[in-house]
Parts: sequence; structure tokens; C-alpha cells
Amino acid sequence: MDRRPFLIDVRQTGPDKERDISGVCSACGTILLARLPNDTEKPTLERLHTELGSVFERHVAEKHPVVASASSTRLRN
Repeated sequence: MDRRPFLIDVRQTGPDKERDISGVCSACGTILLARLPNDTEKPTLERLHTELGSVFERHVAEKHPVVASASSTRLRN
């Protein structure tokens, strides 16, 4: 049975560490980057993780569709 990918090595990174975060897909090793817009006031760690989570979910849907659809099917049952 395929396991759903997850993020590893999540860290604040880049030129603006308050607004940039990265993580690595456990299934394929792709580095995923997320950045909060400059107009976001007081960027928080929660906002950064939410943005990276959105990027990761799009990645899983596009690059690992069989695993993504199997996971959503299991959640519905």
C-alpha cells in the first residue's frame, strides 16, 4: 500500500526568513518553497505553515495523484 507523502526538513529560509519557508516532499525529494506576500502584516509561523501546506497539497495532487486520491478515498469512508 502506498503511503501518503509528507513534508520533511521544514525550515524558514531565504532572503526574508520572516516570509519564506521551505520543505521537502518525502516521496520524491522535491524542494517546495512558499512566500507570504509583502503586504502581509506581522507574518506568523502559523501563516507560513498554512501557505507551505497549500503548496504541498497542490504538489501531491499534481505529482502523486494515485496516492492523493487513495488518501481522500480513505478519509471519506
